[in-house]
Amino acid sequence: MNDSIQTGLMQGGGALIVLTALYQVMFLIFSTFRVRSGARKQLNLELELLQKKVEFETLNINHAKEKTQNTWSGYRKFSLQKKEFEKKSGICSFYLVPHDGKSIPSFEPGQYLFFKVVVPGQPRPILRCYSLSDSPFQKNYYRISVKKSDPPRNKPEASPGVLSTYLHEHFEVGDIIDVR
Repeated sequence: MNDSIQTGLMQGGGALIVLTALYQVMFLIFSTFRVRSGARKQLNLELELLQKKVEFETLNINHAKEKTQNTWSGYRKFSLQKKEFEKKSGICSFYLVPHDGKSIPSFEPGQYLFFKVVVPGQPRPILRCYSLSDSPFQKNYYRISVKKSDPPRNKPEASPGVLSTYLHEHFEVGDIIDVR
């Protein structure tokens, strides 16, 4: 009986060893599959991130190229396309398009244009800077908004702003202005 019990235990133990080994092999296969699947997902995410970086840099390069392609040096003539008085504010917006019909560069918020204007009765051209007041994504014109400068309240005998007064009262659609 001892021999038969011993043989049965050995057979049962052998089956247990085989089952344990089979379990370990299955666990190893499953773990390897999970690791490879996770690695594949991570690789796909890294590839997607790299593609987004390339797209972003391409947009930056194109934007920089566009800005440098349409720039000009010195003064360029612009004509007044539209003049729009803001309600009760003393401000007038001027929409300027290039007189030569060529494209204009985009701009960053806060940038300005430098104007040289011959004002009748003034001994030399008036030079002033005005900030651009429209969306930088607008590519067909530049807009400046100018507040008419009146004499100070405590010195009504002083002269009003020469250029702002000229622009508000005499600069009309179709007129040409020098811009830098």
